[in-house]
Amino acid sequence: MALQRSRSEAKVVSRPRRPRVTSVWRRQVALGFVAGLVFGAFTTAASAAGLFGLLHAGALHLLGWWTYLTPSPQIVVVGIDDRSFIRLRAPQAIPHDYLATVIRGAQRSGARVIGLDVDLSATAGAGQDAALADAVSRAAAGGVPVVLSFVAQPVKDALGQYARPPLAVEGAAAGFVNDPADAAGLVRQFRALLPGAADPPLPSFALALLAATAEGLAPLRPAADGAFSVTALSWRLRVLSPRPPAPAPLRVTDEWKDINYVGPSATFVTIPSDAVAAAVDGAELPRNPLHGKIVLVGPTYASSADRFETPKGQMAGVEVHANIVHTLLTRSWLGPRTWAWGLGAQALISLGGAALFASLHPVEAGLVTLIAVAGGFVPLADLVYGSGDFWIDLALPLIAVFIQVRSIDRLAQRRLQVTFARYVSPEVVRQVLSSPDATLRAEQREVTILFCDLRGSTGLGEKLSMSEMMRLLNQYFEMVTEAVFRQGGLINKFIGDGILAVYNAPVDVANHADAAVKTALEIQSHMSVLNKRWGDWLAHRLEVGVGIHSGQVISGNVGSELRLEYTIIGDPVNVASRVEALTKEVNARILITAATRARLAEHYPLRSLGAVPIRGRSEPIELFEVT
Repeated sequence: MALQRSRSEAKVVSRPRRPRVTSVWRRQVALGFVAGLVFGAFTTAASAAGLFGLLHAGALHLLGWWTYLTPSPQIVVVGIDDRSFIRLRAPQAIPHDYLATVIRGAQRSGARVIGLDVDLSATAGAGQDAALADAVSRAAAGGVPVVLSFVAQPVKDALGQYARPPLAVEGAAAGFVNDPADAAGLVRQFRALLPGAADPPLPSFALALLAATAEGLAPLRPAADGAFSVTALSWRLRVLSPRPPAPAPLRVTDEWKDINYVGPSATFVTIPSDAVAAAVDGAELPRNPLHGKIVLVGPTYASSADRFETPKGQMAGVEVHANIVHTLLTRSWLGPRTWAWGLGAQALISLGGAALFASLHPVEAGLVTLIAVAGGFVPLADLVYGSGDFWIDLALPLIAVFIQVRSIDRLAQRRLQVTFARYVSPEVVRQVLSSPDATLRAEQREVTILFCDLRGSTGLGEKLSMSEMMRLLNQYFEMVTEAVFRQGGLINKFIGDGILAVYNAPVDVANHADAAVKTALEIQSHMSVLNKRWGDWLAHRLEVGVGIHSGQVISGNVGSELRLEYTIIGDPVNVASRVEALTKEVNARILITAATRARLAEHYPLRSLGAVPIRGRSEPIELFEVT
């Protein structure tokens, strides 16, 4: 064989090492970013069209669970239950004097604000209104505002405008309780304001509760965009440093917003109304659960007409309004935001996610995605909509980026697998691809190199047709390749009718010198089978010369970003080639060097040839023939 045939380049295309900024890395980032951006645009458009209503409802529930692991402890429901209603012996309405007693009991228990979720126009006995009015005024004088409720009435000849009807107690703070069910019969949304027949607009019952002061409701201040600003109670869960609700600015509109239901019926702390009424006579409530709390009073008995179906099941109207109060108190509703803002946020997330995923191992990228979605983007989304303004879907574009980048990475691995499988056994391919660093970076390794050459094939081109010559070479190459693969070797390259094989690179091969010798013996054994097969169209037998040498080399990827090749570089490659060329001169089939003999773990029949001069080297090398 000629010297130039022993060049040590191995042509195995593979992925470049990451996180180097290579063309493949840039392509992954670019395509991942585009995928995330397209998916973000789709989700933005679909959200605007209302196609993700159920998804957003689920996300709202998840965010509510994340931020408020328990319902707000600042809200307490005082329920007029079946036992209280039966004792009152009222046909359907609740007597005013009983409501007055409950208000006085809640005031004495230290309630911060009291809301009366009872339609006073439907209660019994007009002669009892004086007692209710007195209880309301006494509570306000004691620093505990009382908020009444009403059903706002549409104004005739004024489309979309509403008016407050006359109430049993005039002049008291009040809010509307108009929260109609949707097409499915469920109460899902609320409005904080209703356009009034005269300025300002009518506040909802929940908003009035949070904006109530001893002097009345805090004023609504109009903004340029048609919204209103009001000072209302605000509260956020702080496990390590619990704080009571405090007044804070709240921006409200007359748009529909989702109710952040925290659970089914009876989720909030509920106290029987009789127990609260008994506090007027000096009896103390156990642990006084009303102290400093927002108290909502309303019917919870089974026969009440004030019961509604909700996404959390059927519950009393007072419980529905407790959830609305919770939503406003914690500023945890979802609403619209300009599409450009949402798409911009998704684009930034997609770009960062694409760069991250393109730089990580698939397992690491999968864990990052799981942690980011479950533990990162949920609180991030909570932070984004913490002001009560909007919801942005950040998780879905990130998942799209991950899928796109991983698809590109999987395709690159598939290309590596298909290409690499031509040079090594499937088992070695699996070892390379499953390693933590499957980038085949350059490294120094001790290897054993095998050169083999088909003797006597030079003149066959004149005697055989092209198809016969290719058939012969393919059968020969197939036999040698299978022998190399069985011993865990790598086919470095085919050089004419010669083959360069390497053992112990790119993966470890135990006793690599023995593996090379066993391969050489197997090649010689199979050549007799091939010669019998070729006997009908060959005039003479063909022989194979094998040269084997061991030593330190540099193995790994070399080249440019456009083309990488797996290469074996070092003097042992040239020595192995020279040793193979000597097999014809000394009439031997298998020659190994002293370096290979020193690394053999098993015994083989060897015949020493002594120190033999090697072309291109100043010192001779001791050779052995494997007989």
